[in-house]
Amino acid sequence: MRKILLFLAFVTASCTNDLGRDRLFIAELQLLKSDGTPANNVEVSSFVHTVDGTNSEDLSKAKTDANGNVRVFIPEIENSEYGLRINDSEQYYGYEVVVLTELDFVNYTFAADPIVVYQKAEAVILQLIPTQVSDALIVSLWITGNPIIQDDDWDYVTNPEDGYYFKTRYEVLRNSSITVHYLTENSGVVSESTVELNIGTTNLTHNLEY
Repeated sequence: MRKILLFLAFVTASCTNDLGRDRLFIAELQLLKSDGTPANNVEVSSFVHTVDGTNSEDLSKAKTDANGNVRVFIPEIENSEYGLRINDSEQYYGYEVVVLTELDFVNYTFAADPIVVYQKAEAVILQLIPTQVSDALIVSLWITGNPIIQDDDWDYVTNPEDGYYFKTRYEVLRNSSITVHYLTENSGVVSESTVELNIGTTNLTHNLEY
């Protein structure tokens, strides 16, 4: 009877190893502040990345050391993509930093270029107020620049006539330059316009006339 149990245990272990579920990938990152100094004690987590955005719970977590270095272990899951994210904290903004497939790992290790993380104390709020001054309708609005720290999903405008949706509140880096892009429609003709904004050290509200 004992021989049978040992045989079953061996078969089970072999199957597990064949599926690769006991293997770990390792992601090596270095996080830096915007001034180039190491960002220590920043939590990074791994998760299964999905196309529809319904990402999994954290697979693993780790924090950066005094030099901003961190190693995140990722259990291998068949036919999956893996994401790494900086977890939001009182000091730092959280965001997804990279999506990986099995092909990105060399000898089960992925080494990323240094990644800049942004402190919340570095940000100001840019609030855009679309103001209609013509017969045109605004149908889309977005901003570009380096960097856009994050946009606020809860702050948006929906045009009551056509249901167009766009965000109007952003958190951006102090002393940066931002370009506001917006599309307007007038008599069936859609046009794109841009506005350049210089961000200072305080929150900025801009009336966007269209």
